[in-house]
Amino acid sequence: MLSISMAGAYTIIERTLAKISPLYSRRHPGIVESVEEARKAWHQAQHELNFIKGEMIDHVIFKINATERRYVALLLQARTAGACAWPEAELKTVSATGATEKHPLSQ
Repeated sequence: MLSISMAGAYTIIERTLAKISPLYSRRHPGIVESVEEARKAWHQAQHELNFIKGEMIDHVIFKINATERRYVALLLQARTAGACAWPEAELKTVSATGATEKHPLSQ
């Protein structure tokens, strides 16, 4: 009788799924990559609106709203996680007089 541990069975299943579906073996993106992907999807949905005729307009409007909400949710998640678009060393606060000082978020 063949005996396989749970870890061994899981590895066999992962290998099989990777062979069957290339999307399964793709690495999981980080928060920054997810935000960028969501932004591109939102802009693509907005672009699709220019080419839609007839009854598909409702679908495209729903898609625009859904992708925008996903993008905003990921932005909030990134902010909560502390992700920043610029290195902390470059963060500066510019006052109305033009004087620069260290940004309060940079430590």
